[in-house]
Amino acid sequence: MASSKTAVQVASLTLIPWTGEASKAYTTILGSADPTAATAVTIRMPAQKDLIITAALECGLYTRTLVRSKGNQADTTSAMASIQARVVLDPGTPQERVAAPGEVTFSRRTQDLSATLQGIVGNLACFPLDATGVGVFDPNAVGCLLTAEEISLMLTTLTANAFVFVAADVGVGIHNIVLQARIDLGGSAQAGETNALALVGKGALEVEDVRLIRNGVIDLS
Repeated sequence: MASSKTAVQVASLTLIPWTGEASKAYTTILGSADPTAATAVTIRMPAQKDLIITAALECGLYTRTLVRSKGNQADTTSAMASIQARVVLDPGTPQERVAAPGEVTFSRRTQDLSATLQGIVGNLACFPLDATGVGVFDPNAVGCLLTAEEISLMLTTLTANAFVFVAADVGVGIHNIVLQARIDLGGSAQAGETNALALVGKGALEVEDVRLIRNGVIDLS
């Protein structure tokens, strides 16, 4: 229902489950593109005023990096996961616009793991005799069997983050507000493995009409 001062929606369920698929397009997670829907977050503006929009989300990130190395060969693996969000006013209408400051990163992690390992020695051929008859380790010796050693690092975090968006000079009438999010994932591996996941848990969206100082400056630098 449209109110004349404040509109609020709170979700107690997971909005975007754990996923390993990067979402290039934004997904509406709070509110509805249909202003008549029961889940819509609408507000009635009796006069041209401004909106302060507060969005809060639980953000979960999972990153795993594994490196494999033998024979003193360096191996590097990286994993990245992030969650971006934005607020859109009147989606699907000629008045559609994105509230300032636009896209905001609610959570992000880049995890790098690098190692240079000797490897697990598999046989005595790795220790050919030198001139004095002493076995000296040589990973390149004929018949030497080396098995790559592995190091793995996994991090899982869940944090609650919030951000305040601003929409200035919003006209008279009923306006529909939605909160959208997308997940960005990436990684690279040489001999090892990489994995990244993200989720958006519980969330809240609060919209309040205010009258900012006329001719004031919203500094987004």
